[in-house]
This record gives sequence, C-alpha cells and structure tokens, in this order.
Amino acid sequence: MNPLTNPGYIEPYWFEKLDFFKLQQWIDANWNLSIYFAAIYVALIYLGRNWMSKKAPYKVKGPLIFWNMLLTIFSIVGFVRTYPELHQFLFHTKNGLYKSVCSKDNMTQITLAWQFIFTISKVWELGDTGFIVLRKSPLIFLHWYHHTTVMIYTWFTYGSQDPVHRWFCTVNFGIHSFMYAYYMLRAMGVRLPKSLSVVLTSLQIIQMMMGIATNLFSIYAMNNGWACHRRKINILIALLMYASYFVLFANFFYQTYYKRSPSAQPKKTSGKKLK
Repeated sequence: MNPLTNPGYIEPYWFEKLDFFKLQQWIDANWNLSIYFAAIYVALIYLGRNWMSKKAPYKVKGPLIFWNMLLTIFSIVGFVRTYPELHQFLFHTKNGLYKSVCSKDNMTQITLAWQFIFTISKVWELGDTGFIVLRKSPLIFLHWYHHTTVMIYTWFTYGSQDPVHRWFCTVNFGIHSFMYAYYMLRAMGVRLPKSLSVVLTSLQIIQMMMGIATNLFSIYAMNNGWACHRRKINILIALLMYASYFVLFANFFYQTYYKRSPSAQPKKTSGKKLK
C-alpha cells in the first residue's frame, strides 16, 4: 500500500511525513507492551488508592486545568487532521461508506501519522486516573476498564493498519475535544449546565453505537463476498469491546441522570396529607 502524500484536499506537515511503516512494524512486533502498561496502570491505581486512604485529597487544580487543556488542543488538532479523509470517502467517493470501513486504498500519509499518534496517546491518557486518585474522587469501573482495553486494542491492531481506524480515530478525537474542554472548564470552576453533561454522555453512547455498526457492516461485507481488508480477530475484539462500552455507558447514563436516589423519593406520610 502506497499512502497518498498529497491527496489534494489536505497537505501533510513535516512530522506527518515520517517513516510510519517502520513505526508500524515496531508496534506490531511489540504490541504486548500495552499489556504490561495496563498491568502497571492497574497496580498503580490499587497502590495509589491505598496510599491516599490515610491522606487528605491533594489540591491539583492548576495541573488538572493544564492537563485537560493540552488534551483538548491535542484532540482538536487530531480531529482537524483526520476528518478530511473520512469526509472525502463519505461525500466525494463512490461506495464511500464501504471503502471507508473496508479499504486501505488511498490511505493518506496523514492518516498513517495520526493513527500512530493516536495509538501512543492512549498510554498518555492513562494519566487521567492519577488526578482521580490524588483528589480522592470516585473511580468507577467504566473509567479504568475503558482506558486499559482501548490502549491494548489500539496497540494490537495498529500493525494491520485496519481501515476502520479512519472512523475510530476521527470520532474519538471529536468527542474527546468536547470531553476534555468540558473537564477543563469544570476544573477552572466554571458552572456548567447539567444538560452539557447529558450531551457528553449521549455522544459517548453514540460513539459506541458507531463502533458496533462499523464492525457489523464489516461482517456483512465479508459475508456478501466483498473485499474487506480487516482481520477477523480485529472485528471480533472490537465488536465485543464496543458492545461492553455501550452497556456500561448506557448504565452510567441511567444511573446518573434517570435513576432516582432514595432521598429523592416522596416521604411516607402515614395517611396524612402533605400541606
């Protein structure tokens, strides 16, 4: 596969012209490092929470604002750089949806670059949890499960240059742009309406539905004899992963925004009317 260095709708920057085939080969040969990273990450969570159990929460407002600001900028840039190729497929290419999911043809140098950057960034994003531990904020299963599985999956599949990563990277960058901006403003003490939080969780659920849909479409294409340059193991893992995320995010949405707490239930009045 020869990537397009100048497809006509976006120009690569100097750092997007690196030899990503060598980087691809290195990650493909060493993807299991992500498992070690995940094990260290989970161990640090356990040790960190035990260590903090007898300590007062740390005040990390400044570093937290800076962290979220960096990730906001990074996510916006990633979305701006990856969206044009997906847009080109969907709106300016015959059978664009099928090709965007199943075809490696016309994968640009920019896409190769940002798939690598995206893969590496999943290690960086583990740092989110450090702030939760240091602030003694609630740490839910969804948070650390999502971080570990996404990181392992991206490292495992990067070497195959799975064409559906056009979708995964672009959509993830887009939602993270909104998510980290939201967290940054919250860390700054800006009072935000609850509706923004509802919208953010809804977008995350839609992202999981997109992941399920693109993988089901890949299976449909293969079953109909269409060429689909995806490994079956990638499809199976991604489908299970996105399905589990959908269940967890949907449950989080229900528990957070719809389920009424016991304190919110009307008090019993022993037959007396409330005045």
